[in-house]
Amino acid sequence: MSKNQSTLLFIHGWATDGLVWEHQVIEYKNLYKCHNISLPGHGGNEKWDTPDLEPPVKEVLNHLLSSKLGESSSDGVTGIGWSLGAQVLLTLAMERKMKFNGLVLIGATPCFVKKDDFPWAQPMPVVKKMIKEMKKNPHETIKRFYNINFARDELNTGNAKKFMDQYASYNASFKFNEIITGLETISKIDLRDQLYILDVPVLIIHGEMDQVCPVGAAHFLAEKIKGAELKIFEKAGHAPFLTETTEFNKLVKGFINKI
Repeated sequence: MSKNQSTLLFIHGWATDGLVWEHQVIEYKNLYKCHNISLPGHGGNEKWDTPDLEPPVKEVLNHLLSSKLGESSSDGVTGIGWSLGAQVLLTLAMERKMKFNGLVLIGATPCFVKKDDFPWAQPMPVVKKMIKEMKKNPHETIKRFYNINFARDELNTGNAKKFMDQYASYNASFKFNEIITGLETISKIDLRDQLYILDVPVLIIHGEMDQVCPVGAAHFLAEKIKGAELKIFEKAGHAPFLTETTEFNKLVKGFINKI
């Protein structure tokens, strides 16, 4: 390991928390400094009370201040974000709110809802229905959402089962009103026009079978972000870091060590 130890900043996806990264933190903790943040409503300290990314961005920045992360250029911060977490990282980087050595974007999209010129996303009626169902029965709605994070062949794997069992009981501690606000935020965000601003190394990792953020979104990101690397896991769904853990960890480690 080099004299200046790299720092990893992990940000989870919607309706999960920092626990999703356990297989990465366990492997990386002896090599890098690992900071694992939980977003507002998902165990974080801030309140997600507006349908925008300001609350999660504030959560990250407050964590950085309290931990003095990024205070020295030797920290070498690499952001690793999944889905919603990737959007938070993109916002932090594009708005120059913090300086990154690199970004790893998993199951990411710049725009969660379909547009006339962006078909690789969810139809707005589907998202509106999900928001409505979240307000009526959040536990069952989230349970269905967890299921579609995995390709059919992944559902019987150990890590997929563990994920669903863990969050089936654990999500009772979430603040559902804030998680709903987070979903409303995702339905409004469109980061496409800002991607050209990125000037750091970016690794995009996506599952070919992703039902949450279709793989076309990853190809779009790779085309629009200068110099971005793209890795597609052909048999994976929305969470390749869980179902392709060994290859995923090796890939990310290689990226970190060369930037």
